[in-house]
Amino acid sequence: MNNRWILYCAVLAGSASAESNWWNQFGDSGIDSLVEIGLKQNKSVVASKERLNQTEEQAKLYRSQVLPSIYGNGRVGRSDLNGSTIPTKADYMSTGAVSLDARYVVSSLGKEAQAYRSANFLAKSKEEEHRQIELAQSIKITKLALDASFAKTQIHILEEQKKSSDQLLELVKLRYERGERTGLAFLQQKQQAATASASLAPAKLQYQSIVNQLAATTSLSVDQIEPMIPDSLPELAPAQGFSVENRPDIAAAEYREKSAKAAFSKAKLTTLPTVAITGSAGYDYADPGTAEWEKMWSVGASVQVPLFTGGATAAGYREGRAGYYAASAALDQNRVDAQAELDNAIAEEESYRIQCESYTIQYDASKAVYEESLRQYRNGLVEYLEVLNAVSSLQRTEITLLQSKRNLISARLNTISASGGSVQSNLKGN
Repeated sequence: MNNRWILYCAVLAGSASAESNWWNQFGDSGIDSLVEIGLKQNKSVVASKERLNQTEEQAKLYRSQVLPSIYGNGRVGRSDLNGSTIPTKADYMSTGAVSLDARYVVSSLGKEAQAYRSANFLAKSKEEEHRQIELAQSIKITKLALDASFAKTQIHILEEQKKSSDQLLELVKLRYERGERTGLAFLQQKQQAATASASLAPAKLQYQSIVNQLAATTSLSVDQIEPMIPDSLPELAPAQGFSVENRPDIAAAEYREKSAKAAFSKAKLTTLPTVAITGSAGYDYADPGTAEWEKMWSVGASVQVPLFTGGATAAGYREGRAGYYAASAALDQNRVDAQAELDNAIAEEESYRIQCESYTIQYDASKAVYEESLRQYRNGLVEYLEVLNAVSSLQRTEITLLQSKRNLISARLNTISASGGSVQSNLKGN
């Protein structure tokens, strides 16, 4: 067990492994299943995916503006030619027409194209925001699974401590009944055994609470989740260095800047003329003439020049410029904040790694002291108080070491979050 702790502390401070999904580095199929199922069923992820679909459809609306529009038209009518008080059949005229009308904006010098670019970049930013939500949820699920594993391991340690305390209680009781030791030693160990037993109930409650949170996050039942909980906290293999290059929030900010830049370009182009080509082709019908359907067509062009818009054009320009400058500043700040967050996370992880190694040494020493004091007590060389002190120290150190390991894992998850992880998105629900 001691070698396992040392190995764990030595390798955990590395960086994320280059697996297809970051959670694969834990090497646990239960965690893999929980995260993958959770990303498909978690309601926050599902809602985010629908919002993304909505944004993508909005971008398609802007795309339609850069394509020709074609409409089918039909008209029928009947009118009184002579205004007769009592019209006869000869006084009526029937008319009709069917046509296809087309319109294409050849210019506005890219205004519509820039509007589409802006909407398309905005949709891409929403895609990255969706990936950020996936990352946050995958980290949350993994942390809950590892917290449950911690609670399960803690229960196992407490059960072993209770078992050892009960065995030692029997030994002390035997010595007391033989008159070899006072009743105080027996009462002290009885208290120690009761303390070990009392610690089990809150540990079990903690485990159940975490599993219930996992059920709410993944939309799985408690019975489905429990077999997926790792039996012990994982040991991570060494990995590559972390960076902020894969952070989805930075990618989203970059797309928002591009979107704002395109919107600014569109605002600048609104001051220029808009040229459109229109065309119509079809058939026309009227009774008094040929009484036949006649072909008809027309082609025309229009130019629209903004002369006075009540200040709307200038205001739109200033709005677009301010939006672009704001998006650029936000992107720069996002990059600075992300790097600071990653640096702090790495420093925190390194601190917990050193702490974990120190607690491992402390645990080894406490275990050696306990084993030696117990041997001497059995041989009648020391008083029970020394054994009691050694037992208390060992039990505290073992739980402290487990908690340190948990803190180190939490720090690793913070580092993964700060570096953006690597999540294979399920945007289309595949």
